[in-house]
Amino acid sequence: MDENNLKIHLIRFIKRIGGNLRILSGLSNVPFPIITKIYKKLLLQDKLSIFPLIETEKMGLNKGAIWCNKTSLKYDTAKQLMGPLTSLFRGDLEDNKFLLMFYTNYENYLNYRSKLINVLEETSSICEISYIRKYYRFINNEECYDFNNNIWKCNEKEVYISYASESLLNLDKKDVELIVNIQTNPYTFHFYHDLVHFKHIKKFVKGFMYTLGDTNYLVTTKGDYFYDSPYLLWVVELDNGTYISQYHVNKNALTKLTTELKDQDIIISTAELTFAHGFSIPYEIFKSNKWVMPKLVVE
Repeated sequence: MDENNLKIHLIRFIKRIGGNLRILSGLSNVPFPIITKIYKKLLLQDKLSIFPLIETEKMGLNKGAIWCNKTSLKYDTAKQLMGPLTSLFRGDLEDNKFLLMFYTNYENYLNYRSKLINVLEETSSICEISYIRKYYRFINNEECYDFNNNIWKCNEKEVYISYASESLLNLDKKDVELIVNIQTNPYTFHFYHDLVHFKHIKKFVKGFMYTLGDTNYLVTTKGDYFYDSPYLLWVVELDNGTYISQYHVNKNALTKLTTELKDQDIIISTAELTFAHGFSIPYEIFKSNKWVMPKLVVE
C-alpha cells in the first residue's frame, strides 16, 4: 500500500473513532510506527482537522440561532449573550455581523427570544432570531481527495439528518462528561476507556467530520438554499424555512463560493478565536440527570 492509500485507509478509521493512534493502529492493522508517520503527515502536510459529529438534539439539547447583519456589539460581548448556552460563534472579518448558535429547548427558546429582541434593539442591531428544526451533517468520502494536488476531485459524502426533539435519553453525569471529553479531545480521545458510558451515548455520537488542505476561511451563509460542495460541513434548517450553512475553504474556493452564493447573507471568518469559536455542551446546566435551562440575564 503506497503512502496516499495509507492516508485514505487511515482516514477511513479516523472518521469513525477519532485520532487516537493506539486505537487506530489496532483497528487498521497497520503497525504503530507507520501509523504515527502517516498521521503526522496528515496533520502537518495535508492539514487534517477533525470535528466530532454529535447529534445533541437527540439528548434534549436543541438549538436557536441569532444572525445579525449589523451590530454595534463587540464580538467578545456578542459571544456572552447566551452565557453557558452558547454553542458556536462566527464573526465577519470586515463587517460588524455575526452568527451565534445556542442550546435551548422550544419552551425556553420563546422566552429567550423575547428578551434577546429587546436587548438587540437597544444596541441598534439588525438581527433575526430563529429556532433550528432540522440538522444536516456531512462526512466526505476520503477517496475523493487528491493528495498529490491537494484538491477534492469528487463530491461524495455521508449525510446525517436529524430533527429538533424534546425527548431526553437516559443520561447521567458520566455520560455528559464523556461527550465533553470527545468534543475537547478529538485527536487523543478513545471510546474504549469507558465502554459502559459509551454504550449510553453511541446513539448520537456518529463519528467525526473532517477537512483536508488549506481551509483558512470559514464561510457561513444564510438563504433559501445551500450549495453542495466538498467544503460543506453542516447545514441547519430554520423554523422560517431558510438555511444556515457552514463551509471550510481555501482562498481559491472562497472566491468561487461567494460568487455562487452572492444572493445570500454571508459571514466570512478565519479560524481564530476572535472570529470563530466553538463550545462544548453546557455540562454545568446538567443537574439531577436532566438539563435545567437557566434564566437569561442579558445587559
